[in-house]
Amino acid sequence: MAEADDIIVVMHLLNRYGVAVDSKRWDFFDRIFTADVVADYGGPVVYQGLDGFKRCAAEAWGPFDMSRHSMSNIVFDRDGSTGRSVTYGDWYIVRRGIEGGDLWEGKGWYHDEWALTQSGWRIRHRCCRVMQWSGNPLVPDATFKPGMAMATGPQTYALAEAADSGLFSFFKGT
Repeated sequence: MAEADDIIVVMHLLNRYGVAVDSKRWDFFDRIFTADVVADYGGPVVYQGLDGFKRCAAEAWGPFDMSRHSMSNIVFDRDGSTGRSVTYGDWYIVRRGIEGGDLWEGKGWYHDEWALTQSGWRIRHRCCRVMQWSGNPLVPDATFKPGMAMATGPQTYALAEAADSGLFSFFKGT
C-alpha cells in the first residue's frame, strides 16, 4: 500500500503531465518520466526513451491550437521502490482549419509503472488507451485514414476488458 505522501506526489506528477502537454512544455517531462521511458499510446504509437518521447510529442501535439487534459480517479499502489497507477483521462483538442471540423474529444485511461529514482517518483512505462471519442479524428492525427484505430471498435478499450486481458499489471494479484 502506498503512503499518503507517495500518492500526493504521483497525483501532482500526473497533473503536471496534462499541464506539460497543454502548455507545450516538453521539458516538464524530465520531472515526470525516466530517461528510458516506454510510452505506449496504442497501435504503432510507442515512444522509446525520454528524448524521443519529447521530440515526438512536440511533433505530434505541438500543432494543436489548444488542448485540455484532465486527470482523475488516480489510484496508486507502491511495492518498495516501484509502483503502479491507473488514471482516467479526458482530452479536448482543437486544431483550426482542419477539414471536417476543428474539435476532437476523448476519454480513456493511463496505466503507469513507476520507479522511485534519486530524483523521486518517475514513470518508466506508460500505456494509454482511448475508451471513447467524438469529433474529427484528423484533429489529433493528421495522418488518419478511414479504417485506422480510432475508426474501429477493437482499438477502444473498456477498463474491465483491459484488466481481464492482462494488458497491464495493475490488476495482477488483486
